[in-house]
Amino acid sequence: MSIRLRRTTLQTTTGSSVPADGVLDKIVKLIPSQVIAFYTAALVWLTPTATEAGRAAASNAGTSLTSPDPKLWIPFVLGLGLTPLLTWRQTNEENKPPAYLQIALATGSFVVWAFATGGPFQYLSFWSKGIAAVVLAAYTVFLGLFPQK
Repeated sequence: MSIRLRRTTLQTTTGSSVPADGVLDKIVKLIPSQVIAFYTAALVWLTPTATEAGRAAASNAGTSLTSPDPKLWIPFVLGLGLTPLLTWRQTNEENKPPAYLQIALATGSFVVWAFATGGPFQYLSFWSKGIAAVVLAAYTVFLGLFPQK
C-alpha cells in the first residue's frame, strides 16, 4: 500500500472519485510510525531500570548518571537511516518521481518524535519535557497544515 500524499482528487475507473488528502491524512502519512515504534522499543530495552541504575551508581561511587549511555544513540542513528529508506519504498509509484519532500518531512518527523521521547536527548542542557511537548505539537500541526503544490 502506498502512503504517497494525494494532492488532487482522483477519478477511478468506476466513475467515483478519491479526494485529495486532508489534514489528518497528511499527518498520518508523514509520521513514520513503524520507525518510531522501533525507536521507542529499542530505548525501553537499552535504558536501565531505576533499580539497575541505582546499583550501577552504588558500584561506581563518584561517577555521575547525568551523561547518556552512548548506546542510546544507536537506535536514533538507525531510525534516521531507516526513515527515508522506508518512506521512499512506501511512496514509490510507477511513472512518478520520488516523493523527496515527503521523505524529508517524514525524516523530520522521526527526529522530532525521537527528541520528544527523551532518550539520549534528555541529557542535553536545553531539553525539557515542556519544550519537547511544544516542539512535537507544533511540528504535528505544521504537518497537517503544510501546503501541497
